[in-house]
Amino acid sequence: MTKIVLLADHTLLSEFRNIPLGNFLSCVPVERVPETLFNFIAPLCPDIDGQSKFAPYGLRKIEAGLLRDFRREDIVVAHPKHVDRFIGPDTEIVGLHGMDPLGLGPVSLMFSYGNTSYTKKRFLDLLKSLPRGPQYKYKTVIGGPGMWQLEYNPQYMDEYHIDHIVFGEADLQIGSVFKDIIQGNQPRVIKLRGGPKADQIPSIVGPSTSGIIEVMRGCGRGCQFCEVTLRANRYLPFDTVRKEIELNVKNGQANVWVHTDDMFMYKFESTGKDPMMMNPNVDAIKDLFTMIMSIPGVKTANPTHGSISPAVAEPQLIADLSKILRGGPHHWIGIQQGLETGSPKLMKRYMPLKVRPLSPDDWQEIVIESLHNFNKSYWFPAYTLITGLPEETTDDVLETIHLIDMMEALPNQRCSLAPLAFVPIGVLRGNEAFNADEMLDEARFNFIYRCWRHNVLQVKENMWKLLNGPLKGVLFLISKFGSDVVLKGLETYGRKRGFEIWKPDRNVKLPISV
Repeated sequence: MTKIVLLADHTLLSEFRNIPLGNFLSCVPVERVPETLFNFIAPLCPDIDGQSKFAPYGLRKIEAGLLRDFRREDIVVAHPKHVDRFIGPDTEIVGLHGMDPLGLGPVSLMFSYGNTSYTKKRFLDLLKSLPRGPQYKYKTVIGGPGMWQLEYNPQYMDEYHIDHIVFGEADLQIGSVFKDIIQGNQPRVIKLRGGPKADQIPSIVGPSTSGIIEVMRGCGRGCQFCEVTLRANRYLPFDTVRKEIELNVKNGQANVWVHTDDMFMYKFESTGKDPMMMNPNVDAIKDLFTMIMSIPGVKTANPTHGSISPAVAEPQLIADLSKILRGGPHHWIGIQQGLETGSPKLMKRYMPLKVRPLSPDDWQEIVIESLHNFNKSYWFPAYTLITGLPEETTDDVLETIHLIDMMEALPNQRCSLAPLAFVPIGVLRGNEAFNADEMLDEARFNFIYRCWRHNVLQVKENMWKLLNGPLKGVLFLISKFGSDVVLKGLETYGRKRGFEIWKPDRNVKLPISV
């Protein structure tokens, strides 16, 4: 048996058959999506002698951090199907990685409102699977981005025997934290302040799910609804990045997901009269991706996140990156982007730096031109949008719907739209979360409906080109059928609430020439 056992639930241990945006499927409701279908779409990663071959990147960082204070044989990242092989009377800590443990994240709230998301079910199932009894003395410790959900709902900590939750960047301090927990010297809610310097962040020692690696921490955009903006920016050394990619490639991960909270803030330098203009460091960004694509065995690479305005401020950068990343008609480059709203007023109020180096007054034009610039260089943006922000009015929602009309009027546009519910974290902690029962009016319903309608059209037009592998046909049919079911379900729900379903504005005028 092992002294420290690290675990993650099913939704974090699947690569969702490399379906574009497949990880969002972990947020669908259990009551609507049969488990047999979910398990087919999201098969668990394999194990090697009971240990998980792949693991979430954050959990791999914890594993690496613990190796500074504990022996290799004292630590294991166990596969959830083989927990009993590693937990015994001598086990002192069982550590779990929690991304969305109670299904309260923005995506789960929108996808599964009133139901149970798979993120919640599989996380609680994992907790219930842990062996219990008087012969076991281990402490259950949970960390990760979703700890605010357990802090807000401490009854789950009691019901599922959770001894400690950990907030903050723990990879530098985790060894001392675990030693104190073993000695009984830590509070139930542990909040770590600050974070490691770039050269103190350990390199992972086991391969990560989906081949993800990080190249920076922090963002700097200052959006009030986001926790990441509270962290200082740090950039991992090239040697660390290369070492982690080589480890993943050795274990069969030919694609690299390059994680940043905003790719265009990579090695941002304050220059000029206004240090907050936030012009991208073009040379540094291109050098980074050139280095990544030069590593033997790397076939493709995608940045996880990036802001919208740099594609307008520096359009040549997008074209250059497309060449570096080997983008083309048969290889579209994915990127997740926070569009958030079509309202310039809300942009100014809650996220003015998101638009830099441009102006929030021009937000709608910026979005349209950015989408055009990305698409013509073979980038496929996955946009997230938020409803329920404090002080959001019907006029703000109407502006977002108008923006969607303009996006759909772009010739040959390719993108997805994920409507999210506002969750009060970051600077806006303490505000009221979006509650569909009380806050969903006809305008907000149509905003959500229009996003899903757009996605259904994108699935039918583009999903076949984006899927690969022997199950391409089956996955395409599931995607097409599933998206139609969601849309018809929304239509039925809207009619029951008495909402009229608005038609798109086919006469909308684009703010740019294409």
